[in-house]
Amino acid sequence: MFYFKSYMAPTVDLATAEGETGALIECAKDAIFYRGILKELHMEQVQPTPLYGDNDSTIILSTEYSNKHRRVRYMLPKIMWLMEQTKNQVLKMLRLGTKELPPDVGTKIGGGNEFQQKMNRTMGSI
Repeated sequence: MFYFKSYMAPTVDLATAEGETGALIECAKDAIFYRGILKELHMEQVQPTPLYGDNDSTIILSTEYSNKHRRVRYMLPKIMWLMEQTKNQVLKMLRLGTKELPPDVGTKIGGGNEFQQKMNRTMGSI
């Protein structure tokens, strides 16, 4: 890993899926930016960039939203943009359980063996 980012959202979200979607969009924008840099260096990334998350609702909304869920209509521009990126094979949303999700070391206080394993995974030691 060569890039790590953590910030506080400027707004209060109505649901965890909304907060996770906002974080996913920020991550996706950064991934697209770095893909562009690699392309300029003639090292184009052919495979989609994997983005890991532990919120099933966010992954489903950003990959296969079917217009059945009326409560998320206010998020449709964000959802549609993420779906477009996954459809164009720029990004690939993957589920990783909360206990295995390495970025938690940047946002949660921790210690012990589990925290150290996440830190090692984040830094590429494992």
